[in-house]
Amino acid sequence: MIENPFSIFLLAAFFKILLIPSYFSTDFEVHRNWLAITNSLPLHQWYYDTHSENSTLDYPPLFAYFEYFLSLLGCKTVWPIVEKISTSQMNATSTTWCHVANGVNHQSYSLLLFQRLTVIFISDVIYFIGCFLFIKQLNNGKISNISHYLQCCLLYLCPGLFIIDNIHFQYNGILFGILLFSFLFISKNNLLISGIMFAILLNFKHLFLYIAPAYFIFLLKDYCLREGNIINFVKRFITLGFSVIFVFAASFGPIFVSTLIHKEHSIVDEVKQILSRLFPFERGLTHAYWAPNVWAIYNTLDKILTIVVKKFKLMNIDGNVASLTGGLVGLNQGSHVILPSISPKITITLCAIFSFGLCLIIYLRRESNDNNTKNKLYRLLTCVVQSAFSFYMFGWHVHEKAILTVLIPMTVLAVLVNDKKKEEKEENKISIFEKEWFRVFSFTSIVGTYSLFPLLFQSRELLIKWSIMFLFICLLKYIWNLQEENNQLFNITEKIYLYGLIGIEIYQTFIHSIIFTSNNLPFLPLMIISFYTSFGIIYGWIKCFILSIGTTASTKTKTE
Repeated sequence: MIENPFSIFLLAAFFKILLIPSYFSTDFEVHRNWLAITNSLPLHQWYYDTHSENSTLDYPPLFAYFEYFLSLLGCKTVWPIVEKISTSQMNATSTTWCHVANGVNHQSYSLLLFQRLTVIFISDVIYFIGCFLFIKQLNNGKISNISHYLQCCLLYLCPGLFIIDNIHFQYNGILFGILLFSFLFISKNNLLISGIMFAILLNFKHLFLYIAPAYFIFLLKDYCLREGNIINFVKRFITLGFSVIFVFAASFGPIFVSTLIHKEHSIVDEVKQILSRLFPFERGLTHAYWAPNVWAIYNTLDKILTIVVKKFKLMNIDGNVASLTGGLVGLNQGSHVILPSISPKITITLCAIFSFGLCLIIYLRRESNDNNTKNKLYRLLTCVVQSAFSFYMFGWHVHEKAILTVLIPMTVLAVLVNDKKKEEKEENKISIFEKEWFRVFSFTSIVGTYSLFPLLFQSRELLIKWSIMFLFICLLKYIWNLQEENNQLFNITEKIYLYGLIGIEIYQTFIHSIIFTSNNLPFLPLMIISFYTSFGIIYGWIKCFILSIGTTASTKTKTE
């Protein structure tokens, strides 16, 4: 089995197939509707369609083309044949769920099976290929021992990705597969192709702008300024610029051509409509379930202060002020009552300051002439993690699912650090630095994964999410114990915090409904989870940054 890493994919696929009938979220209808939009309408109408008001297309064009590819499979080629054979409806011409008007909120086992299988055998396959090729490249073109095999397990079997894609339902695997291909080309010292892959990724999902500051600084310093003279800088800058422009032109071009041909609206109107879909700032500061970030803490403090002020009648509070804990999805959910309200401009400013600032600090502390490909990738990954943390912590209307943009790059970083240290020492014990990286990765991954538990709120998913977490912790402990026989993975403070997660899970699963029998305060368990896990993720962010700057500094000192 060790000699065949594809067994990891096959074993995971087996369990994912067993979970096909499990709960799925409203994202299931979102992706069905996107498939129907791209199947039924001309390109220039894709971003205008409102047949399903809560499922309008709000991803960039390349993802829309991916949905169109799925519509070819599901509506016009493979799946209709399967349905005809299985139902004996030989005169059927198309499936109901492929129609943008008639298919709204359509549910059937055929649709469930099709969408689940496309996640497993298209999206997950792309992600696995990215994992396999990346690990193979790090290990000199081979995966031949237990260490390499465990690296594949750690990267591919991300519990958060499993929960979001294979139960909750999304297609994140293809996105992180593209990101891994970008990292792969850096390890091959082909920075231009890596930049092009990232541009492609942005045109699949624009929220990867979270890590754009890291890529901008990396490509500027390690690609454009690599030769150290103005002529080569200009050549490389122009080459990179035209490559990125070509990707965006290939992405948006067909839609603009369709707009020009049909003349239903202008190019300017099309651009405005697309931007309004991609960046819906009319929504509230936080999502219905608060992502565990700075704003979750801010919202909780505002709620506590409001209760105190009302109880002691310290000031008059407008009864018409909307609550931030209503759990509503959609437009702006309300404003803060006591604390100052936060605007999109404030969040954008904070994101920019922290992401660019932390990335620049990391780069200022690195070796200026270090052209080792793995060190380049390490510098990018540390910046990617810091940039992702910054946008996750301070972004506007951040979804809890966005924690994947932190957790998966952290996994890649943990794998890379292991590989670097193996090159630096021959003995079979890891160094202090490597232990600390694995510790912060493990702690943050456990907390981040638990923060996704509210997505699976039905009782029938309890054992599933508990089992996923238990197996992941067992994997972490197994990897740790292979290298460290006497040391603990977590210190006493971290253990106490993690045991607190168990207490919260017991409360929100069993105790809350007993105390509040009249369905009072339904949002309280979610608020507690979001508030508590916010501190754990912030702790992981701070430790990760300290390790990032500490490592570059120690490396520099050693070299000197």
